[in-house]
Amino acid sequence: MPPTANTFNLHTKATIQIGCATWEGQDRGHVTPLATTLDVWALGEVIPHYFGPGTGFVSLKIDRVLLPEIRPASLEQVLECLLRMVLAAALQNVSLPFTPFSLGAFQLILERGPEISDNQIKVWGSI
Repeated sequence: MPPTANTFNLHTKATIQIGCATWEGQDRGHVTPLATTLDVWALGEVIPHYFGPGTGFVSLKIDRVLLPEIRPASLEQVLECLLRMVLAAALQNVSLPFTPFSLGAFQLILERGPEISDNQIKVWGSI
């Protein structure tokens, strides 16, 4: 799904690994690692936070995760939820600060933005 204004797409791979214990025989209780790697797509929002004129930070919020070609649908839903929670936790402390820009005697004060649209990050300000 294409991103819209103030959203972003994320594409990554997630590896899930568990220790699988044997239940029978001489190796009972032995743990063998089992892993799989999934192709993950996520859609999120860019959220600006303002402290005052021209200062603040941008945070990222994950809204939806998609795992193509996972069957049955119930497994797909469980894994999408799990990975959405993992991505949300990983991004919850990410913040991109912004402050007024200074160019010699001139200072650009942010009035609106940052916003994402038309494959650009847009900001509006005054000098």
